[in-house]
Amino acid sequence: MEVPKQVLSEQQNRSGEQLNIGASWFIHDVLFPVDDLNVTLLSPRVVSLNLGQEVSGLQEPINITFIMDQPINNSIYLESIAKNVSIKPQCVFWDVQSSTSAVWNSSGCETLVEGERVICSCDHLSVFAVLLTPVGVTDPLSAVELFTLTVLSRVGCSISLAFLLLTLITHAVYQKGPSENSLWIHLQVCVSLLLLNLSFLLNDFLSGQPIVALCVAMAALTHYCLLSMLTWLAIEGLHLYLLFIRVFNIHIRRYLLKLALLGWGLPVIPVAIGVGLEKYGVLELPDTEDGGTQLCWVKPSDLVLSILTYVYFLLVMLFNITMFSVVLNKVLKARPKSPLPQDRGLNRGMVLSLLALSWILGLSWAVMALSAVPTIQKITLYIFCTCNGMHGFFLFLRYATLLRKEKENSSSHTTSTNPHTSNKT
Repeated sequence: MEVPKQVLSEQQNRSGEQLNIGASWFIHDVLFPVDDLNVTLLSPRVVSLNLGQEVSGLQEPINITFIMDQPINNSIYLESIAKNVSIKPQCVFWDVQSSTSAVWNSSGCETLVEGERVICSCDHLSVFAVLLTPVGVTDPLSAVELFTLTVLSRVGCSISLAFLLLTLITHAVYQKGPSENSLWIHLQVCVSLLLLNLSFLLNDFLSGQPIVALCVAMAALTHYCLLSMLTWLAIEGLHLYLLFIRVFNIHIRRYLLKLALLGWGLPVIPVAIGVGLEKYGVLELPDTEDGGTQLCWVKPSDLVLSILTYVYFLLVMLFNITMFSVVLNKVLKARPKSPLPQDRGLNRGMVLSLLALSWILGLSWAVMALSAVPTIQKITLYIFCTCNGMHGFFLFLRYATLLRKEKENSSSHTTSTNPHTSNKT
């Protein structure tokens, strides 16, 4: 600890008495708790410096040097080394706000890191320490936030599931015989999303069961449903591109069979590998009150499978955003050339159609890509959970529209090919 002579002279002149300097080293840091679960003290390095009176607003700061020598009792520090996560030191002082409340505060202190040395320059005297924060680690949710997001997820999945079931019922009642390619592909998207919502709701219920094998099976099923849903969203985007851009010359031999093998078969490969390598288990979602919830998913220790899933999600979202942009560009260029004045420019109907199209391509899921940014993760989760219930609704509207067009085309074709059809109403 370095105290400038000028500080000592000024304080002695003010008091007019002999100046005593008190320096304390706290062996244990139990008196100075840290609220944040992702942050810890450079334990047990808590020091106090005082002159028997309040000293603040110093023009020339005091300097306290802490040495980071990887203390064995610092679990956060050792865990960060094992995971190759950077550590961000921060100089703080013990800010006593009332007789029953005190927190660590960094005001008035500057942090300088030189190798393993952390130099704290502060403009006051107090109890000082260094906080260690793993860079890029997201702050845990509070119990209220976790409960709210859980309720939003369940409600959103239930609403989406209801509309997807309505889609299947509508298909079973009104669709007779083979469907057009667009209708068939859209139906597969609905089925894959329905299975994902159903597996999520079951996962939420079964994750608390003591049977390990059951949780592993539920984790593998949920992972498969997610990958399958993402694959079918990409197929929907591809088919949209073929319809709008390659209007002609889109005949592909055994087109639907190949899409079915891709949509339902491709996700089997990574899931089978994950099961074989025992990558599935219980994932703990903690909150700030030392509680939390559980989910049957990829084990938190297996980063490779989690990263590959996230990368696949990003690729699908990037592909569909590109397809949506291409279609949007073509629509905007074609509307000014429309022979009908009311169809030129953007109107409310066109905006709603484009919004529905973005939901159909799963672009509402793209907001989850921002969840990797710690500063906006919480708001991202709230937006996604709120929008999740609308996905099934827009898929149902899209299916109803495609089914109506197919019926109209079929009726028109039957009328034009039947010479005995009467024109009377």
